[in-house]
Amino acid sequence: MKPFDLINQVKSELPKSEAEQLLMAILGEERYRLYFNPLPVSESIAQKFFSLVTKRKKGEPIQYLINSANFLDFDLYVDERVLIPRPETEELTMKTIAKLGAPELIIDLGTGSGAIAITLAREFPAVKIIATDISAAALVVAKINIKRYNLEDRITLVHTEFFNFSNPKSLAGRIDCIISNPPYIDRMLIPSLAATVKDYEPTESLDGGKDGFEIIRKIINDGLEFLKPGGLLALEIDPRQKDLILNLTPTVNLETDFAGNIRFAFIQNNQPAR
Repeated sequence: MKPFDLINQVKSELPKSEAEQLLMAILGEERYRLYFNPLPVSESIAQKFFSLVTKRKKGEPIQYLINSANFLDFDLYVDERVLIPRPETEELTMKTIAKLGAPELIIDLGTGSGAIAITLAREFPAVKIIATDISAAALVVAKINIKRYNLEDRITLVHTEFFNFSNPKSLAGRIDCIISNPPYIDRMLIPSLAATVKDYEPTESLDGGKDGFEIIRKIINDGLEFLKPGGLLALEIDPRQKDLILNLTPTVNLETDFAGNIRFAFIQNNQPAR
């Protein structure tokens, strides 16, 4: 059986592009190889393909099925241990890059797959990045991606919650930027999320507690002391949290995403050097 025969068999069940992605991942081939100079596939390959099609029909994200997600101009390994990177997080990262000069030390809080940390390390060749996550399992995924891009010498992974470093005083006033796409969904709203999200992506990467603002509040309250004078705190937020964040820190700079929703909060440390 030829690869395109498999794709044709499921054309009424999946979009053609998704069927192609699944088969490309199984075969390790480029798309054109599915149609030009195709090699016959074995029965075991066919069964694996149909198994993935069934999982996709049930709602499992295709990124988990093919263990790959795109972020800006590069690909990441992803699985159920990490949140699938979103376009809004791409925007957060690019907006942050535009606001930074030549940073020396950055904290990526809740790194997940390592998408933000890897982007910043590739953009700023001299920067050192501390990438943290409360999930040890997520850090395993981040390590895979950091190694893929040969950034082990500049990105340090730390298993911790918030700023609970082994020696936090050593970092006080030294950080150029703290960036985070934290969990920011109201806990009560999680059951109403799309099944592809609530049933497959890690809940701890979504659950922002009561009003979805608990973790953001903690980051803002505790994070500024780590920033250099003029240092930047960059956050992705829920548009519904506008008033919450303005009440907490009136000097925040709120910016919209491509859809016109308030999605990003930038807070500069205006405190003088100690």
